[in-house]
Amino acid sequence: MMKKAITQLALTALLLGASALSHAGAALNGVVDTVEGKPIAGAMVTVWNTEKNRKETVYTDADGRYAIDTSFTGKLAVRVRTPYFRDVTKDVSLTD
Repeated sequence: MMKKAITQLALTALLLGASALSHAGAALNGVVDTVEGKPIAGAMVTVWNTEKNRKETVYTDADGRYAIDTSFTGKLAVRVRTPYFRDVTKDVSLTD
């Protein structure tokens, strides 16, 4: 019988590809992979606004890449969720 292990996602590139687009918003982009470096396809990447009452979600592509163009600014929470892995949440700050 195969045992399913719950592992931590590696988020070295996650979130930290935040770059300003314009006064209207910003882009968060990066790669979601395992600590061994294998990309995770289909992972949900969600960003919440400062008040935590709005969110935007995208899915990673076959290479684990994602991009979220958001109008949210301030202190944001970004979570990655995929089956068989623990959720990972990071805080980022985006300014106008």
